[in-house]
Amino acid sequence: MNFLVYIVLGLILTPIITLIHELGHAIAGLIFTNKDVKIKIGNANLNKKLKLLRLIIEFNGYNSIVNLNYGLTEWNKPNKTYQSIIIYLSGPLFSLLMFILSSYIILICNEYNIIYILFQIFSLLTFIQFIFTIFPIEYKNYAYYKNKSDGYKIIELLNNKK
Repeated sequence: MNFLVYIVLGLILTPIITLIHELGHAIAGLIFTNKDVKIKIGNANLNKKLKLLRLIIEFNGYNSIVNLNYGLTEWNKPNKTYQSIIIYLSGPLFSLLMFILSSYIILICNEYNIIYILFQIFSLLTFIQFIFTIFPIEYKNYAYYKNKSDGYKIIELLNNKK
């Protein structure tokens, strides 16, 4: 029974965690650029949009259950390389911050209940997302096929700066 609860909650939380990660990029993008910043959640064609000033969030749905972690943020290139680095770094940092906060809640929680389980899953998934986005990786399959992690893009920017 518990295993099934963990699976279902993980499937529900994954798109939310992806949105939080992408909001990290988007907030930095809004700070360092003067054009709209678009977050895309999902890789299907649902195309439901929410516009908040210069931030556009596009909810697209999913082609497959293995793509529940698909998210992408689009922004215009800022003037300075360090600004681009901060934008790429902000997604993983938001994931890390969510991991730290949810881990703290787990530590202070004195009762094993659905909230405790929810934060356990949230903590685990945000940590996994942090690891898979901060390290330089070229993704080989699924929704991110042939794309590069935030860490990879940061290293590319640092190498091009020299």
